[in-house]
Amino acid sequence: MKLTQARDPKLDEGVLMWLKQARGQNLPISSNLIKEKAMKLAELMHIPDFMVSNGLLDHFKKRHGITFKTVQGEAGAVDSQSLLEWQQQVLRPLLRQFSVDDVFNLDETGLFWQLLPNKTMAFRGEQCTGGKKSKQRITFLIGANMSRSEKFPLLVIGASKRSCL
Repeated sequence: MKLTQARDPKLDEGVLMWLKQARGQNLPISSNLIKEKAMKLAELMHIPDFMVSNGLLDHFKKRHGITFKTVQGEAGAVDSQSLLEWQQQVLRPLLRQFSVDDVFNLDETGLFWQLLPNKTMAFRGEQCTGGKKSKQRITFLIGANMSRSEKFPLLVIGASKRSCL
């Protein structure tokens, strides 16, 4: 497959240099971010009527061996067989002792509102590792009974300004 040449080699090199620097700092990069950077560089280089199309971006990525990858981070594994056995042998018989109106499930989930994406544009063959992840989070508590006749109002928990301890 023949790769097309960049319309403006200096702009192409500038975007590539920025991408290498950003990836050198383990920053996650999206297609939209590359497009935005290309537009800003074109403006700084006084390139008139420059527009970044998806085709232009695809050619840039092919020319430089850039792919979209998942950033590797912490991973957990669950023993599926043990979980299935516990659900069938312990949980189901226990739940049969109660009315569906009396069995509640509560769960908490978090929104890490300053967390960077876990996918990035990267060069083919490049290992993707992330940097320190923001722990700024808001926690939500959600709950309802098994029959869904009773639902708890959403409880939002943020961080306190001053610790009580």
